[in-house]
Amino acid sequence: MPRTFVKSTRAPVTSVKTELEREIPIDQVKVALRDSFAGIFETQLVPGRTTDQELQMIPVLVKEKYGTTEWNLKI
Repeated sequence: MPRTFVKSTRAPVTSVKTELEREIPIDQVKVALRDSFAGIFETQLVPGRTTDQELQMIPVLVKEKYGTTEWNLKI
């Protein structure tokens, strides 16, 4: 399969500190991310280890979805 290249635009890099003009403790960032994901996906996140079933799904998802050109280049 021939390689497909996507022309990308350089975007400036920033940080949370720069954007908020103050330091944010990492624990506060973690809580904000957790709560945002839970709200957006209308679910409850439960702390815990990755299950055996989830670990078994990884190679399948990489092969069939996340490892594909279509997924990665949004073709």
